[in-house]
Amino acid sequence: MKTTSLTGLALTLLMLLLVLIAAFVFLFQGRQQVIEQRDTLEDQTAVLQQDLAQTELDLAAVEATRAATADALATAESSAV
Repeated sequence: MKTTSLTGLALTLLMLLLVLIAAFVFLFQGRQQVIEQRDTLEDQTAVLQQDLAQTELDLAAVEATRAATADALATAESSAV
């Protein structure tokens, strides 16, 4: 082979290697962003689950108050009659 053919082959292989390295770096950076987004969403999900639990407790308290008020009203109405 001539020197120019070897040089061309070496440059082609070097170019392919650089393209593969660039693709790996690009995909790795994208993966890091996805992992960060996933962690953020997991944190938000945990906060929302805590809020939901608190809201359910508040709802149970309101329903208990409503039931007690309804019983008191029924008692007051029956006493008035």
